[in-house]
Amino acid sequence: MVFFTREERSAAAQHLGMSERAFSSAYHLGQTGENEWVVHAPRGCPLLGQNKECAIYPVRPLQCASYPFWRSKLGTPAARRAYLRECPGAGRGRWLKWDTVDARIRTDSRNEFF
Repeated sequence: MVFFTREERSAAAQHLGMSERAFSSAYHLGQTGENEWVVHAPRGCPLLGQNKECAIYPVRPLQCASYPFWRSKLGTPAARRAYLRECPGAGRGRWLKWDTVDARIRTDSRNEFF
């Protein structure tokens, strides 16, 4: 699932030249709160094209932009080990100290829930 705030949904729709309603319909967004929508995508994100490139990359929501700096992926040693096993790109870039990772997670409280 991918979560969007009102501002993120608006930016994505505008980026694609669509109304917010058309964007929500085309990409199966359901409203889950006053300022929250979620993409219901059981087979992967519908915003990824056949080339696996994100159609809204320049305006992607925080959830996507902050990946993998989420508590669920990096918050515990066990979560970090699982992430390293599941992601083929993990561990290939510059290695960051935990303080740096934790600071990135804390940039937005929503990262605590991803």
